[in-house]
Amino acid sequence: MGLYEGSITTPPQPHLANVPGVVMLLKNFGQTPGYKTVSWIQVAVIEPINEHKLVVPEIADKSSLTRPSNGTSTKTLYYSRPLTTTEISDVLKGIRSIYVYGRVEYRDVYGKKHYSNFRLSYTGQFPPAIAGTAFTFSDKGNESV
Repeated sequence: MGLYEGSITTPPQPHLANVPGVVMLLKNFGQTPGYKTVSWIQVAVIEPINEHKLVVPEIADKSSLTRPSNGTSTKTLYYSRPLTTTEISDVLKGIRSIYVYGRVEYRDVYGKKHYSNFRLSYTGQFPPAIAGTAFTFSDKGNESV
């Protein structure tokens, strides 16, 4: 999963200047297909003390798919608006972080439901110097069953 921004993409996308975005690779590492696979992700820019408020909602099974063994896909999502000068400064100083969080659900070959919740953060220069700059896993909010 990497952090992007419109001016550092190829080709540049000026309408996404100062807008944090993520590209997430979804991969089935299992030896059997993942059936009825659904996923949900969100980008937030908040103070780290409030990261516990980043709660994944119930995912509706509207457009599920079967992900074959070793099958991959990508999901791209940008924040709802450009960051303000104050927010950019706060991300650099660690007062705020850019978070990406979400959930992937699927059923195994026996019909048993599994899920993975994830929460990652980024603090530092924004826009990042390199497209696809890595996020760091948060201490909480990452679990799988």
